Amino acid sequence: MKKISFLLFPLLMFAQSVSQVEYKGLIHISPVTASTITKITPYSNITIQKIDQAIKNLYKTGYFETIKVDYTNGVLTFICKEKPTIAKVHFLNVSEELKKIIKQQGLMPKRGEILSLQN
Repeated sequence: MKKISFLLFPLLMFAQSVSQVEYKGLIHISPVTASTITKITPYSNITIQKIDQAIKNLYKTGYFETIKVDYTNGVLTFICKEKPTIAKVHFLNVSEELKKIIKQQGLMPKRGEILSLQN
């Protein structure tokens, strides 16, 4: 379930100029890359629709668990929480033969991959 929060003043119902764009909580992508994804740059005009599309574009990358946006005094801040990554996989009560088959079939997640829990 995706969580989207807008901490924006009602002024954003009309286009507002952004003096600065900030990204907080980024780990796996750089602010430059995030800026390319959101397509929002300093001194551009923003609307709720542009911010909504920027958030959707960030979610499409698959890296984010939550994204919040704050607009204060001309500064637009994307507050991101990235999904956890896999550090290590431990098997409990699994035979060595089954472990070998899992690795051979490419079913073993790799270190550093984004954790994706699917039901």
